[in-house]
Parts: sequence; structure tokens; C-alpha cells
Amino acid sequence: MDITKLEQKNKCIFAIKLAEKASSYLQESNVKGLINEAIEVSWKWVHTEENVGEVLYNFLDNEENGFTLFQEMEEDEKK
Repeated sequence: MDITKLEQKNKCIFAIKLAEKASSYLQESNVKGLINEAIEVSWKWVHTEENVGEVLYNFLDNEENGFTLFQEMEEDEKK
């Protein structure tokens, strides 16, 4: 399947379903909880097209528990 040929909403649905599947393999409950919240907000956009960009960005770049922070911590653990 060539996802570049999908309409925007269908691309989002594909990405959300992929994130749901990937999150099912996570063990750490704190991270999994945040991912599930982000997925719920993403589904909200799919159903309502309400502006949730700032909320989703906060999941990425929150200084206390953003996804980028988790990624940095994981990279440090591998060193």
C-alpha cells in the first residue's frame, strides 16, 4: 500500500492504528499511558477535526514527560 496516495484523514487513521499496535508492545506504564492519551486526542481530531495541534505538540515537547524526553533518556541508557 502506498500511503502517500491516501487522503490526509486516512493517513492519520493509518498512523494512529500503527501507533496503537506499536504501543501494545510497551512495558513501561507511564509512557504507555501518555501514548494512549495522545492516541485518544488524535482520534478526536479524526472524528471532529477540532484543532488539537497544540495538545499533540505538548505530548512531544513537554519538559517534564514529553516523548522527546523519553527518547533522550533511552538514548542515554544505550550509551
